[in-house]
Amino acid sequence: MTVGMISPAGLAGGQLPGPARLASGDSPGHEGHRGPGDQRLGFSELRTVARGTPLVGVVSWVGHDAAMSVQHPQEVGQGHVVVRYVAGEQRYLELLGGSFLHLGEEARAAFVDSLQADSLQASDQEIRALLGYEWRARLTAAWLVGVARRVEWRERIGRLLLASELTYAGQGYCFALARFGSQDDAEILASYLDRYLPQLECRYDQGPALGALIRLDSQLGTSHAERFVSPDGLWERWVDALPHTRGTATAWADSSREAIDAWCGPWDA
Repeated sequence: MTVGMISPAGLAGGQLPGPARLASGDSPGHEGHRGPGDQRLGFSELRTVARGTPLVGVVSWVGHDAAMSVQHPQEVGQGHVVVRYVAGEQRYLELLGGSFLHLGEEARAAFVDSLQADSLQASDQEIRALLGYEWRARLTAAWLVGVARRVEWRERIGRLLLASELTYAGQGYCFALARFGSQDDAEILASYLDRYLPQLECRYDQGPALGALIRLDSQLGTSHAERFVSPDGLWERWVDALPHTRGTATAWADSSREAIDAWCGPWDA
C-alpha cells in the first residue's frame, strides 16, 4: 500500500508523506516560488530538481499573498552562510524530506552531530540571513533553530509558514514548531491548516503541518487536530480533492505524524 506517493518503508524512515511540490513554471530567477498550480513530484524527482537548480541571488516578485523579496546573505554581510550551513556536503538535500534518516548508521550519526553543533553555533545574524534567502537556506535555518529549540524564532517561523511563499521550506517550519513544543506552536499550525486546507488547489505543507499538530496534541494533552481530521472535515476534503489520494485521509494523517516523529527522533532522547 502507498500513501500519497510514499511507501510504508519510506514513511518509517521519516520521508515526507503526501505531495512534494515544485511550482509550475519556475525559472532559475524565480525558482521555488509557488502558486496554486503546483505539481506533485516523487521524492527522487524532488531531489533531482533540488540538486539541479542553482542558489540564486537577490530576487523580488509578487507571491500569491503579497510582495516578497529574497535577499542574498551577501547583502547583509553574511555571504558565507550558504556554504557554511546549507550547501556544504549538500546538507539541504539530506534535510529535504528527512533524507538523512536513510544514511548508513555512521554517516547518519555524523550528520546529526554536525547539525546539532551548528544549531548551537549559528548566530542570530546568520539565522536571519538564511531565513531571508531562498528555500534551501530557509529550510536549513528552520532545522537549525528547531534542533536547538531556539524559541525566540517562533514568531518569524510562524509568519513564514503562514505566508507559504516558497516550496519545500515549509517542511522545516513544521519541524521547528514541532520541536518548540508549546501551545503557541500548536496554534500557529492550526492557523496554517485553517488557511490552506480549504484551498483545495494548493498542495503545500498541509501534511507536515497536520503531522506536527498531532504530535503536539499528544505531548500537550490537547485536541487541536481533532476538528481537522473528523469525518468529512477539512483534512478529508483536501485529501479527497485529488483522485489518486482519495480515501487515504486517515492513513495520510497517521503517516504524517510518523514522519514528523522520525524527523524529531534523533533529538528526542
